[in-house]
Amino acid sequence: MDKIKIFYVKCDCEDDKPVEELINVILKNKPDIEGKVEFCPVDEFPSKFDKNDIVIVKESNDEKDKIMNKIYLVDGELNERAVVNAQQRSYVYAIFDVKRFYGERKEYSEMARFEDVLKRLVRDKLSTRFLESEMSKPVNWKIDLSNYSKEKFISMFSDENMRSVIFKANRIVESLKSTAKQFQKFRKDVKSAIDELKKLENSNTQELSKVQKIFGEINNKSKELSIGKLPSILITGPTGSGKTLFAKYIARKFLENDFEDHFAKVTLVNISETIVDSELFGTFPGSFTGSLYKMGKFLSNTGGVIFLDEIGEISEKIQAKLLTYLDDMKVTIDGYSDPRGLKVPVMIIAATNKDIKKEIETGNFRRDLFERFDYSIRIPSLKERKSDFRYILSFVLQDQLTSLQKEKEIKRISLKAIEKLERYDYPGNFRELESLVKEAIMNAYIDGRDCILEKDFEIV
Repeated sequence: MDKIKIFYVKCDCEDDKPVEELINVILKNKPDIEGKVEFCPVDEFPSKFDKNDIVIVKESNDEKDKIMNKIYLVDGELNERAVVNAQQRSYVYAIFDVKRFYGERKEYSEMARFEDVLKRLVRDKLSTRFLESEMSKPVNWKIDLSNYSKEKFISMFSDENMRSVIFKANRIVESLKSTAKQFQKFRKDVKSAIDELKKLENSNTQELSKVQKIFGEINNKSKELSIGKLPSILITGPTGSGKTLFAKYIARKFLENDFEDHFAKVTLVNISETIVDSELFGTFPGSFTGSLYKMGKFLSNTGGVIFLDEIGEISEKIQAKLLTYLDDMKVTIDGYSDPRGLKVPVMIIAATNKDIKKEIETGNFRRDLFERFDYSIRIPSLKERKSDFRYILSFVLQDQLTSLQKEKEIKRISLKAIEKLERYDYPGNFRELESLVKEAIMNAYIDGRDCILEKDFEIV
């Protein structure tokens, strides 16, 4: 099959070199294009060409220009006359000021736009000559996950929106270095006490004296802490945007090597107030009929990080207990009447997909609890991260192939499929993208194909 030709009408001036270099970069660095397109620098307008061929030419009023199907109008001086002239000619695909490709007026953003426009035009022409599967990319074309990690932090590969979020998180953790060191020391100091309390869980009343004695030991150790205020972070963002992943990212940096043993997630949605209270703060015999001693997450995870997922769902009573804890570091355990309480340090990271300020206005969330959070971070939606979408997609493809054990069967994804996914807005965000990719992988696998096609994604 004949190649598509890109004719560049040279003008024997310094404008030519940067244009030719940009075209060659595209043709040599894009595997789906390489070998299918021929670059033809010429001295004058071609007299013979195919309808799918592309001509890049300086602005011209020559009547023979009109026979061209598509023309790039590259003009040395981009002025009103050139723009109006281009608009009047329906066959002009795009217009550029070539002087922005070199010299003092060089603009990398304009060069990138030129490359992007030319790539799209070339691929559009190639799609009429080649099967969809032949115009494809390997699933690892942006990110290679051959050294696969169970954590998905690489999915936060960032555009401008995400970079600012990660930068803020890093600065927060950096500001908490001295607190992190105190937490680490406290974890070591009370480790044996916490281990003993875990053994005494669900014990009868005869063992309560041991529990209370250990509580006293922990309180004595907590007096050595010089933490002015417990660190707390509120993460907001739409459902499926990666709030849990981001909470883990922050916790790992704060806890360092102790992450696995001292990070706990508590999901607060669709759980009764009593269970949430017991899960977080624990219980003591006498708090209700048949109650036993149970450690809550605050005590069992002392000196660590607790992630409260969907904090916007908790009741007023739990909000009040969290407020008290953030104020004086004391865990309030139902049934435990010691006026000293139990003082244990924990870093709280909370997340919600709700608009907390609106929840405050409607009386569903306490303003004073909201104000106790030292830092607030908003995670952008997937729709807001389109500039790094292809990196995210490449990651998700490999991640889901590994999960489904289909790495050997599925190797590629078509450009049409990629472009279809880029046009979608993802109301379910990252989680929805994972679901769509998983389904597409299985569709391709069932059909016996090694390439995911546009039809494998059932979205409009």
